[in-house]
Amino acid sequence: MNKLFIVTLFCALFVVASTNASAASDLGDLVLGVVEGLEFTVSSHAKQCIRDTKHTVTAIKDGLEDIDHGFSKKSVHDVADGLKDFGGALIVIPEIYEECGISKFVSEIKTLASRLKSGEAGVIDVVLRELINIFHNRHDLTSYFKDAIADEKKGSYTDCGINVGKIIGVLLRD
Repeated sequence: MNKLFIVTLFCALFVVASTNASAASDLGDLVLGVVEGLEFTVSSHAKQCIRDTKHTVTAIKDGLEDIDHGFSKKSVHDVADGLKDFGGALIVIPEIYEECGISKFVSEIKTLASRLKSGEAGVIDVVLRELINIFHNRHDLTSYFKDAIADEKKGSYTDCGINVGKIIGVLLRD
């Protein structure tokens, strides 16, 4: 009986460890996509460092899922709450950049993440007409968010990251 318990425990720990490793790998792909979406390059060493991250993609996935929930319910409030969660999750990107010796956009993304998380007025406007649209200074970000959500659902984290990078790029531009 003791052996069965130990084997079961070992299997459970293996599943948890492999799930965390997969989530970290997924985040590495997403962050590399953000680099591409922001249209800058990093060294091969930095790319490998990003791929090797121990952070997980869970918080970003949760933020995107919250935004998607708001889209499907046509709820401006839910989308706005999802954007706050998304902003809070973005903070992991500059953390990984710093760990990997990348300085470009670090302070800007930290500031942006903080502003989104706080729900600061004017950063993003969520508008309900026939559908929900997300704007920043008249730039429509809706398709980037929807594409990021669709890519995340498919497990295509690099493409998801490219769209997240485009979102960040628009938000940093103005």
